[in-house]
Formats: sequence, structure tokens, C-alpha cells
Amino acid sequence: MKYLKYLFLTGLIVSVLACSASTESLDSTDESGLGKEKSETENVAAPVPTTSTQVSQVSAGIIEASEIISEFDNNAVSASTKYMDKDISVTGVISDIGIDTWTEKTYVSVGTDELFDMYEIRCILDKPSEVTGLGKGSSITVSGTFHEYDGFMYIDIKPCSITESQKEQVSQVSAGIIEASEIISEFDNNAVSASTKYMDKDISVTGVISDIGIDTWTEKTYVSVGTDELFDMYEIRCILDKPSEVTGLGKGSSITVSGTFHEYDGFMYIDIKPCSIGG
Repeated sequence: MKYLKYLFLTGLIVSVLACSASTESLDSTDESGLGKEKSETENVAAPVPTTSTQVSQVSAGIIEASEIISEFDNNAVSASTKYMDKDISVTGVISDIGIDTWTEKTYVSVGTDELFDMYEIRCILDKPSEVTGLGKGSSITVSGTFHEYDGFMYIDIKPCSITESQKEQVSQVSAGIIEASEIISEFDNNAVSASTKYMDKDISVTGVISDIGIDTWTEKTYVSVGTDELFDMYEIRCILDKPSEVTGLGKGSSITVSGTFHEYDGFMYIDIKPCSIGG
């Protein structure tokens, strides 16, 4: 019993000492924290004043596309103000040639040929014939008046004209069977020029079936001819008068279609209409 009492007293004393040490530790921590806060308060640096970069004047000479794109990427609002209604000449590499969906105006886009270039300087042309013979990746210089930045990716020059470019001779439409890959390559390179070349021409195309379906708007049956490439962005659609012609067909099989080039939708479809299966 005595030993139990001693053990009890010993435990009580240890508990009291432990509580005392804990209290001192907390007090020390509080004092340390207050000192640290005071020290941090005293050492807070004064606010650094905001610095602004001087906006340069619009160059009177030819400007590199990369320079303008860099300005819009850095501060689109400031760049838009700087160039608004100013006449400029821009040189770079052709990144796209097409027809604007809303205005139906022909344009040629000038970029830097960088893989992840997010901006395009679009030269909105009054004369669609100016793009004949042009191709993606070739050098070009355009001149016109800065019109607007769409807030997304297009920096538009309008009106605009081509002042210097590298053009190639446009070939004639082949009288024989044309590989789908050849036509698709032409439209990818310059859809406007390719559309002019093939408009209302009778052609025969061979390739691989990439799709079979019914057009949502016209309710016409079609079979799409492609190259069987994984990232093929275009389809040559044979718009059929006889839906029964697709019976027994399947994706991935070879096919030859014949008909009259009708239109390019500006996005991915190169339509042959009327059209039938066979060479």
C-alpha cells in the first residue's frame, strides 16, 4: 500500500512538473511569435512602383509578322490602339488561305511558321484572284490598313493587297483518275485556288472510303473518299442520286467515284455533285 502511495505521489509530482514546463513553453512560443511578427512587420519592404513600357510608334517600313504577333500576345489592347486605322506592310510566311465564313471575303493569313503560333495576321483581299498560285509555307508581304483584332486569334488588315509573294504555276485538271490525296493536298495548300481550278469540272477520284452517310441539310446519301491517314482533315464527298449505290460498301475499302466538282464548304468537305460510284 505504501508503495502504491509513493507511486501515486510520484505520478502527481511528474504531472505538475510537466504542466509547468508546458506552460513555460507556450509562453516562450507566444513571446517568440510576437517577436517574429514584430520583426516581420519592421522588415516589410515598401511597395514597388508599377513601371510601364514606352509604346513604340508604328514603323513606316515593312514589319515582321513575328513583331506584330508578339505585341498582340503581350498586350492586345495597347497593340490595337497603336495600330488602329494605320497603314502597314507586313512580311512573313503564309499560314492559311481561305474564305471568311461570315463576310465571304477571300483572305491570306501571314504568320511566323512556328508550330504553336496562336495568332494570324489576315490580309482581307478585294481581289480573290490575288491568291492564285500561292501556297502555305511560302514567303509573302502584304500591305493595307489595320482593321481590328477579334479578341481571339485574328489580326485583320482590311483593305489589303499582296505586294510581294512566291507563286507557282497552277496545273490543269487531269483527264484521268486523280488520287484523293492529290486533291486534298491542293485544297489544304490553297482552297481558294483549288476551288477555282476544279469548279464545274468533271473528275474521277480514287481513294479509301472514310465515311458513308446522309447529309443533314440536303438529306442526300453520300460516300466520302479520303486517304486513310489518321489526321486527314478533308473529305471528298460523292453526293449520290441513287442511295442504293452504297449497298455493300464499308469504311476502309478502296473506291473510285466520278462526277462534277460542286463546292468546298470552307471547312472540310470537298463535294462532287452529281456523282456516281465507278471510274
